[in-house]
Amino acid sequence: MCSCSWIPLYRATQRVAFKLRAPLRLSLCLKLYGSLALVSEELSRLAVGSLLAHMAHPVLRIRQTAADHLFSALCIHGVVDVGDDGDEIGRLVSETEWAQESAGVKDARAQLTALVRPRLAQDRN
Repeated sequence: MCSCSWIPLYRATQRVAFKLRAPLRLSLCLKLYGSLALVSEELSRLAVGSLLAHMAHPVLRIRQTAADHLFSALCIHGVVDVGDDGDEIGRLVSETEWAQESAGVKDARAQLTALVRPRLAQDRN
């Protein structure tokens, strides 16, 4: 299946997600990102990047939902090749209490971004 037909759906979801204020609707957008990540390599990079961006969301439930879908995409389905960092990424995503506001969450988010972002750029080449 060609991923070209799914790109407009991703873009529309992205536009809507950044405008939404209702946490339940935003959670549905995150779920859609998680599903789109399974369609193709290009969509997986885009969706994982969007899920990473939502890891900094001020609403704690949104952060937790983004972490859940990111864990599913990276650790269970392996949509992005994370190489030797897979265990560390899995540990950060699964063991961090994303539904809390603490310095540990901010540190984990920074470490996770530092581990995953280069892999997303690397896959593009």
